[in-house]
Amino acid sequence: MDRVTFTGRLSDAHLVDHLARCRAVCFPPFEEDYGFVTAEAFASRKAVITCRDSGGPAELVDDGVSGFISEPTPHALSVSLRRVMDDAGLAERMGEAAAVRGAKLNWAAVQGPGVRHSLALPTYPFQRQRFLIPFKTASRRAAGPSVHELLGTRLGVAGVAAQFERVVSATDPAWVGDHRIAGEVVMPLTAYLEAALSAARQVDATVTGLDAVEVGEPMPLREGESRVLQVSVDRAAPGAPARVRVFSRDAAREDAEWALHASALASHAVKMGSRLALNSSPEPVSNIAASVAEDAAVLGVVWFAIEHPVAAASIAAVLLVAGLAMLYVLVRVVRRGVRRWRQRRDGPPAYA
Repeated sequence: MDRVTFTGRLSDAHLVDHLARCRAVCFPPFEEDYGFVTAEAFASRKAVITCRDSGGPAELVDDGVSGFISEPTPHALSVSLRRVMDDAGLAERMGEAAAVRGAKLNWAAVQGPGVRHSLALPTYPFQRQRFLIPFKTASRRAAGPSVHELLGTRLGVAGVAAQFERVVSATDPAWVGDHRIAGEVVMPLTAYLEAALSAARQVDATVTGLDAVEVGEPMPLREGESRVLQVSVDRAAPGAPARVRVFSRDAAREDAEWALHASALASHAVKMGSRLALNSSPEPVSNIAASVAEDAAVLGVVWFAIEHPVAAASIAAVLLVAGLAMLYVLVRVVRRGVRRWRQRRDGPPAYA
């Protein structure tokens, strides 16, 4: 190693100086396409030592005539190098043969008579330019302007009232990284509701809320991965609410399976499901009866609280405790479901 010097990149003047003073050129790349180093060495009357798996250089060198083609092993390469180092006459004769071989590189014969396909490429770093043919990035559909942070662009899709699409990740939108379950970023339920409500309002600006919300699969957003988020608003029958659904799939695979995260019905007033069914009825009797019953129930509760405050307070306390107990049970069920989902995702444990 004392006789080996790694010079790094050489200027054109230094490269010519080295080619003039060297005994031979060792060029052992792996599957090189052409090898301009070989052509430069031939033009400088220098033999070239290369390997059988070097590609283009192995095709240009005549083994034993204009250089050596060695096996791609350190021992075989060192043997070829020692031969030219120990025999200056051999290196000179091979260099003369290399010059003759290099003189046969006829570009006119390659291009054809009267045809010029040459391109003047830059030779200095500050002159470098891109010579690639520009092309338009292929897209499966035209993307329009973003209509909402969670909806992205509106797509022209047949069979639905509207469909929106955007790509989400653990860092986009930026706030989603603050919502984590067991240390993993997960799209929050409020994002589904906001996306569904905004999509419904893009179709009908008079929509004020969502009814019959159903929550499906969670949407984990792992580091370095992205998901395509789509929100679809179905066409609604006259007098009926429109259904809004939130889907996503892996952005890296076009054939990835779509996961349903949430669905809801667009509403023009926030109502319970029974009241929504009553209001969608074409006859007025059910609406009138439901409204009278609601008003009577409200008046009855107020009267009871005024006439029997202790009993009303006791009932309220019992209902509060029952509500807290139900909330505790619901939290345990959700956490158990998340743990089971993570176990299914990570697969069964490996046993020794």
